[in-house]
Amino acid sequence: AALTTWDDFWEAYAVQTRYIIRKCVDLYEVSESIRARFFPTPYLSCMIAGCAEKGLDVTQGGAQISFTTLEAVTYATTVDSLLAVKYLVFNKKACTLPELVAALKANWQGHEVLQAMAKNRAPKYGRDDDEADGLARRVMQLWCDETWKHRTKATARRFRPGMLSWNYWAGDGYIMSASADGRIKGQFLSNAICPSNGADIHGPTANANSVGKVLGGKAADGRGDWLDYLNELPNGASHTITFNPSILRDPVHKDKFKAFL
Repeated sequence: AALTTWDDFWEAYAVQTRYIIRKCVDLYEVSESIRARFFPTPYLSCMIAGCAEKGLDVTQGGAQISFTTLEAVTYATTVDSLLAVKYLVFNKKACTLPELVAALKANWQGHEVLQAMAKNRAPKYGRDDDEADGLARRVMQLWCDETWKHRTKATARRFRPGMLSWNYWAGDGYIMSASADGRIKGQFLSNAICPSNGADIHGPTANANSVGKVLGGKAADGRGDWLDYLNELPNGASHTITFNPSILRDPVHKDKFKAFL
């Protein structure tokens, strides 16, 4: 069916996300079932609550608290690409969806004006922009809600979401095609839950505010995962900010940095 509205496009994205999560779960099941059958860890199982009571090794799902994880990579690249599609195709009508696809297949060559709009005009996650962060939150909730639905068949371990992308964000950029946020093939993808490289142009406070919002922010009913704050990623997420040493060049800047921390 033709994707004639932003809602159509979002639903297509959601369908693909659910499919990818399902494929990851099915692939993980292969290794999980092999470990459960052939690789017991009796010494470790002796120290894990639940294993002795159930008579099951930890690799067989014996632990009282038994989870495994799905780690998302390129979160901000995904969010910024969705924001660019919405901005270029559906809001500004700067191009059609087939024209944007053609630009991506060409690695943006011959489409530099459109690429510049994607990079410099489209909204970005990491700038404390409520509209952009609202879509980022929607992406986060979709990923987390779908991940929580799954368990391993061999061990009944529940999948929980995380965003610890290690170094995959660097290496995978060399094989991933161009993305709608203006990135060309070969450039780094985004790291864990961090904004895309260079996108956080409004400073570290805006950067941190965006991250806080997509992680859940304050619970409306005051019942959070930590005090009254929510955490959508119980398996962890890394948020890295690099500071230039000049930020500590004088007492005024040192005081500002202390206030930020």
